[in-house]
Parts: sequence; C-alpha cells; structure tokens
Amino acid sequence: MCGPQVYGAMARIYSRRDFLKMLGGAMAAAALPRPQLAIWPWLAVEIAGAREGDLVTFTLTVRNLTEEPVSDLYVAGHVPRNADFVAATATPPGAWFRGFEAESSDLQSAVWLAEGVPSRGALGPFRYQVAPHPAATVVNAHGFVSWRRPLYGEAASAPVGVVVRATARVFRRKVDLTYVQNPNFPIWPGAPRLQIENVFNHAQHGFYANRWHIYEHHGTHMDAPVHFGKNALTLERLPAEVLVAPAAVIDIRDRARRNPDAQVVPEDILAWERRYGRLPDGAVVFMWSGWGARVNDEAAFRNMDDKGVMHFPGFHPDTAEFLLRERNIVGIGVDTLSLDYGASKDFKTHYTILPANKWGLENVANLGRIPPAGAMVFVGALRIEGASGGPVRLIAVW
Repeated sequence: MCGPQVYGAMARIYSRRDFLKMLGGAMAAAALPRPQLAIWPWLAVEIAGAREGDLVTFTLTVRNLTEEPVSDLYVAGHVPRNADFVAATATPPGAWFRGFEAESSDLQSAVWLAEGVPSRGALGPFRYQVAPHPAATVVNAHGFVSWRRPLYGEAASAPVGVVVRATARVFRRKVDLTYVQNPNFPIWPGAPRLQIENVFNHAQHGFYANRWHIYEHHGTHMDAPVHFGKNALTLERLPAEVLVAPAAVIDIRDRARRNPDAQVVPEDILAWERRYGRLPDGAVVFMWSGWGARVNDEAAFRNMDDKGVMHFPGFHPDTAEFLLRERNIVGIGVDTLSLDYGASKDFKTHYTILPANKWGLENVANLGRIPPAGAMVFVGALRIEGASGGPVRLIAVW
C-alpha cells in the first residue's frame, strides 16, 4: 500500500481519469494529504445489472463507510462500446445527471454530480439503461465514485472505494432440446405408450382440453433421483437452482458410428476439459452420440438384436463415479433411451448418479445445435408430488 505522500503526488501529476485507470478495477483506495487529517474518507460504489427485454439496466449505489460526511461527488457508470446508452432512468435527490460522455475509443460513461453523502449513509439509486449491439453476448459495466474538495480542486480528486464490475448476460441464441411428445415416440420395451384423450372441444364446449395418460419416463424426460435412489429426492422436491445449469456436450459420434455400445468414459471428460477448461460447477454433462438421427424409427432407436438386447450408447459407470467424486455436477443427459448404454444389465450408471440426488435427462434432442461449451440449459420439470420423473421442456441459451 502506498503512503499518503505517494498518492498525493500521483493525484497532482495525473488526471482523475488516468489515476483511476492506474488503480485498476480492484480495491481502489486513495489516501491524500489534507490539513488536520492523514487520510480522506472511504467510499464504496455498488453496481448491479439486469436484462429487461431488449435492454440492460444498471443500478449504482454509493456508500460512505466512515463517520464523516463526504461532499461534492462525481458518480459514473462505464460500459464498453458494444452497447448504446438509452436513458438515465433514476437520479437520487441531491444529485443531477450530467450526461453520457465518451471516456475513450472503447469506453463510455453515464455521469452524475451529487452534493454529497452523509456519514455511514448511502446515496442512490443511480440507474441507466443501455441497448446491446446485435453481436453482443455480455455487457460489462464498471461503477466508480470520486470526490473533489474545493480547497484542492481537480488535483485533489481521486477515485475511492470499490470499483465493481457487473455483468448482464444477453442471450442471442435459443435452441429447444425437446422432442414433441406423441403416441409413436420410441419407448422402453414394456413401458406404456402415451394416450391423448379429448375431453372438451370448441364445437361442443367452446374451449379445448385433453386428458393425458402418460408414463413418467416418456419422450424427452427427466429421471428424478428417487427413480433409482430409494430415499432420494422426488421430482417436485428438486430445488430450482439445480434446474438451470451450464452445459458441457461430449461428442462421441465417431465411436458410436463404429460401435453402438460406445460409452462416455472419464478420458472423454478430460479431453473436453483440455480444450474448453474445467467443467463449471453445477454443470449438466450431455452425451452427443448422434442417435437422434434414428428417433423416427423405433426399431432403429432401440437397436435390439435377435436376443432382445438393445445396443445404443450411454455413460460408463466409471464416468458417473468420476463426475460425482472429482467434479460438481447437477446431472447428466443423453440423446438415447437410457443413461446406461443399451446392453447394460445392472444399470450401474443410474444407480450411481441418481441416489446421489443428481438427475438424468433422456431422449435429449438437437445437441448438435448447441456449442460444446458456453450454453446454459433451463429444465422445465413438472412439479407433480411423488413423481419419479416426468416430461420436460428443455431449452438451451447462449
């Protein structure tokens, strides 16, 4: 930490803006000399971002962390030039909006001036909206606050407090990973088929509604933990935070073309990580075998031999163990009928993943239309009491 003399010299030599850039985006605290006091008060600026339709809104709040009031504030919110300012939508009492200003070729600011903030007090909200450019995927904002004492003028002005980075994700691509449910969709041998019974119709009743007779594990669906875990969570008890997850897509199509009994092995996970980085915490890991090309032919999708044994890809139990022991996942998913490969007799992958209160997704569509890394998946799971699973609407965004 530099002493007050060093900061004072820097503040006299450099402009406020250059001094801010030198201090960077972490804890930027300046101790400047002044009569009777060794340091100046400390301030903090908080910033948060949120998507609102086609716009992104950022909100700043300034906090005084000391027992002394601070006056004559300069408050700004930066955004890069992958977004255009739209409006300043909130200004607190005692402050006024100065305007949108260009900081550099790649940075722009919404700027306010304020009379001050009381001891241990807060000033806000300062709020502004931006419109992301069509190619933007992330809009970053930085907030900062500085003060200027009339006695010292511009030379005594320095950024103080916490410079915070807020990120609002802007999802440009959306892909449905769900097959349409219908009575002809391929099912596990012996499972009942979907039946759809019309109960009300427009001609007779003025409105339309059906009754479904559906097996929980039909079509694109979730295996809830209780499906193979006696005391594990039922479908409706899964918390919302495990139903939104970053996706990792493991491509084994080449092996699956040569061998329908191909399985995702731990080395596949490690190979993915060498290319894309470590699996994110809370991820869902998908197997993409290309088996979806067979979905309109139940016999080909099951791929059953003359002994009644099915042959299609799945997750090897060693991979399930690895993901539970070495990584932090919420679940796994496959583009086939089962988490285990078709010829499995012990369903060990099911018995490994599900009792650990992780979930599984089967018959996942369109995995080739999402990136191997970088997408988020939203799992629209039904909340039916006591369910061992159920159909889902699976959406990927990035």
